[in-house]
Amino acid sequence: MENITFTMPIITTFYASLLALLIFPMVILIIKRRLSSKIGLGMGRHDGLRDEQQLLKAVRIHGNYIEFVPIMLLLFALIEMIGADPYLMHGLGILLLAARISHGLGLYDSAMRTAKRTFGVLATLLCLAITIGTGLYLSAPYAIDQITTMVQSSL
Repeated sequence: MENITFTMPIITTFYASLLALLIFPMVILIIKRRLSSKIGLGMGRHDGLRDEQQLLKAVRIHGNYIEFVPIMLLLFALIEMIGADPYLMHGLGILLLAARISHGLGLYDSAMRTAKRTFGVLATLLCLAITIGTGLYLSAPYAIDQITTMVQSSL
């Protein structure tokens, strides 16, 4: 099997930078909600006050973002480094950016299901599935070849 030529994940770096910029408005929203609710730490007493609900929503927008984006960017970098098509990388980057913006805006609008939130979730999962599939497609032949070689050499 031929050797893989690794490339620097420049496209991933571009989208990682754009996605990192989105953290600022999320953190600012949390700070504003904490100040208005006078809750410095935690989520309050959970007695249904509007300020507490708004704080919880802001924290979950940020939390959901942080739960998905880092693993996506790690996978992006890995598939880009082993030769994923640049058009695919840009498509995935744009899709993830649109998905996360849409999800955040949808959750900001309402804690209930909204079209923006639904699109954000589905587009994020689609992006994740494509990225995983690409990673397996690009790496499996090399991984299987290495496993086969290791097994044969140990016999």
